[in-house]
Amino acid sequence: MKKRITIIAALLIFLLFFWFFKIAEKQKSCKTLAVMTYNAQCFFDSVYDGCEFAEFGAKSKYWNDARYIGRLENLAAVITRHAADVLFLQEIENSRVIEDLFNFLPVSTPYKFACFAKEENGAFGCAVLSKYPIKSMQTHQFSFSKNGKIDRTSMRPLLQVQIAHPKTELVVFAVHWKSKKGSDAESDFLRYGQESVLASQIEKIMAQYENAPENLPLVLVAGDCNRSIEEFESGTQQNQVVLHGKNRTIEMVSPWLIFNNSSAAPDTADFANLAAPGSYCYQGQWSKIDNIFMVDSGNTGGNAFFSGFSVIADDGMLDQTGAPKRYFAFKGEGFSDHLPVWAEITF
Repeated sequence: MKKRITIIAALLIFLLFFWFFKIAEKQKSCKTLAVMTYNAQCFFDSVYDGCEFAEFGAKSKYWNDARYIGRLENLAAVITRHAADVLFLQEIENSRVIEDLFNFLPVSTPYKFACFAKEENGAFGCAVLSKYPIKSMQTHQFSFSKNGKIDRTSMRPLLQVQIAHPKTELVVFAVHWKSKKGSDAESDFLRYGQESVLASQIEKIMAQYENAPENLPLVLVAGDCNRSIEEFESGTQQNQVVLHGKNRTIEMVSPWLIFNNSSAAPDTADFANLAAPGSYCYQGQWSKIDNIFMVDSGNTGGNAFFSGFSVIADDGMLDQTGAPKRYFAFKGEGFSDHLPVWAEITF
């Protein structure tokens, strides 16, 4: 009888060991990547280069080193609390701001690599900070013919970055599309042009893996599109939007369409706990113009999916009306007129 009990006990121990081993094996094979995008709103340094807006220019009575340092401290605090593996920043004046920002980030912050790009004589551009080494970067710009001449209307360039992630090939695109200032027709035209440039670059990547789609890199797009998620063309699935390239359309998955309260699928409803109904609020109307997209892995043979999503609204980031607390140089307070958007990808 004791022998039988011993055998049963040994069998139970073996099954428990096997069960824990399989769970550990599954967790080990399950990899995640956290990304965050944040339009930091007119983030100029205190060195006058001539490209600054008047509020931050040489004749400003309010903008100085102390207020610049205050903005750096606030931005560094937000980044530290929500440190993602890859961070996208918009409306950054120059690479000096990124260098200064690194000096305000604690040593524990994961970022060791960064890149920045903006158009010549532009006010500001886009930056990418990464936990992992940056292998390469490219910029792409939309231009068009107008009255027989090439028109390069001042716009932020598309920044393409290849990152050496240890578990997967990773290509990210940092975007900041044309604002809605000016006529609707003109601004729409320019944003669609920027969309076409983006989709065409993704199209080139996909073409390289046409015969082996399971090897397609993880392709992400993040930034301020100045187009709310509802304004994108819908894809074939509820969680998709369509980008139009030169020769084909690209279907991208959006976490706004997965985790938003109004459209959350039953199996993801527990994640629908957004701190705000959008990332930008203008005259009391919220919009979801800050976006994170992923090439639909269902069409590429991959298995990546969004496993988490949030709009970040820490203490002090909202004003009394509940809208993002924009920064005012004359007050020396506030954060940004946008809220950061964070997402987790599991692959």
